[in-house]
Amino acid sequence: MAVNSDRTRLFVTVPNPSGAAKGQILVYNIDPKDRPTNSTSNANNWHRQIGKVDAGLGVEGIAATPDPLKMVFTNRNEDAKGFGLLEITSNNPTGITAKTTKNTLNLVWLLILEYS
Repeated sequence: MAVNSDRTRLFVTVPNPSGAAKGQILVYNIDPKDRPTNSTSNANNWHRQIGKVDAGLGVEGIAATPDPLKMVFTNRNEDAKGFGLLEITSNNPTGITAKTTKNTLNLVWLLILEYS
């Protein structure tokens, strides 16, 4: 679980919800500006889920970046492939859209250089 850098979105990793083939990252609106002024209306979905992004089976860790529209995440089943990047493409309190990409680290070469 992590909050983005401008503290408006909460991201929660769900490794394998209900036996699903892929894990997910759930996104919640925690922007104080979207807090309802009365208890009968919550048009901006404050403290509600506003997004769900497929992230591969085994997604676990998630962390903020300096860019509030980007988060990095890890996936225990895909460690050899590097880490994931979640990028929000449409940031709306009534629903977000996002994409994920894999980013390799090439740690093997770093270790070889370190110990040679």
